[in-house]
Amino acid sequence: MKGSRESILFVVLVVVVVGMALAAYARYLSPDRPGVTTRLGFNGFFDQSEYLKSAKILSHFHLPSRPDQYRFGLGYPALAVPFLWIGFHGDPFAPVDVLTYGATAALTFVLGTRLPLLSSQRGRIAGGLAAAAIATVASPLLELNTSPINTSITVPLTLLVLVIATSAHQVSYPRAIAIGAALGWIFAARYADGVFVGLPVIALVVLRTPRERRRIVVGGGATVSVIVALVLFTQFHAFGNPLITPYHYHLRASGANDQSLAQFHLAKVPTNFLGTFVTGLQNGRRLPRDPILRQFPLLWLAPIGAAVVVGQRVRDRLLWMTMTITSLMVSIFYLAFVAGGPYDLLFSSPRYWAAWYPLWSVFIVATAVAGIEQLTSRSTPTRSDFSRGNDP
Repeated sequence: MKGSRESILFVVLVVVVVGMALAAYARYLSPDRPGVTTRLGFNGFFDQSEYLKSAKILSHFHLPSRPDQYRFGLGYPALAVPFLWIGFHGDPFAPVDVLTYGATAALTFVLGTRLPLLSSQRGRIAGGLAAAAIATVASPLLELNTSPINTSITVPLTLLVLVIATSAHQVSYPRAIAIGAALGWIFAARYADGVFVGLPVIALVVLRTPRERRRIVVGGGATVSVIVALVLFTQFHAFGNPLITPYHYHLRASGANDQSLAQFHLAKVPTNFLGTFVTGLQNGRRLPRDPILRQFPLLWLAPIGAAVVVGQRVRDRLLWMTMTITSLMVSIFYLAFVAGGPYDLLFSSPRYWAAWYPLWSVFIVATAVAGIEQLTSRSTPTRSDFSRGNDP
């Protein structure tokens, strides 16, 4: 058992290093990385320039005090502060994004090993490596990582929650606190994402023992409450109202702000899905950016894998089902958003779904594994072993 754990941890370390190397290489080659290869630097990118502005304010131990200083959640800019202090003035987000990408690769690998239909340790490792490879190479994640963007932190934190939730180990107080910290920090970076990621945690509470529930509610609940309270305080400091987010000041041509329900239209979900995920067409014209299925060509296999995983008679079936439904809810939420249509492919809209690409990658692996098992079962009629095995 000890040797098994050590071998898996070694693979995790390798995946971290490979993920970081890919991120650094892609960022170095990108002609669009702000601060270095663009004439206006960070000022040529609205979101990125606002991240940098917030990070510089925080680095001087101040809080944003006006709406023009607080355009996005502070969870992502805060991570750049230590790197500003040690001299990364050109792009303090580069080390943040490289490190978090390595974490994303490793956590995707671990989540892949948790697939309930894998029958052996070798299968779990193979599935995890395949999931990590899909998440780091054959999806939009790597391209998104070449420029500072707040999903750089929400992706690995979402994965951290899913990895802890799917572990066979008991939820200890440190794990519960880690769940709370991840949820709180996701909320601090991207408000809606923090709310959605809380849904699998609710399923975890239902599935676990009374002692574990108490730890999650007390340890995790206290941690997330502290972080949310700090976020609300910063909003009160900047806007005079803790319930007003920076998105209240993101105004569209219609006069509505991004915090209002007027920016969401469920009726547009089908056409936005077709344009954003499938065709890349805006009013019948092909955009110069590929739709998500072109960037993530195996994604169409994910629904099949999700059905296979959810169909397994395992203890965590409700959890996997909740994770699947949550990713679907997130998809609908952003497709209903005013910027969820195909035109916003030009402005990196695939980031909206980024936190769930790794889970979808795992489901793609599940499709492949199920297909292989079907083929082998026809030639060798042996019963599959659905045991979970040991977690790293």
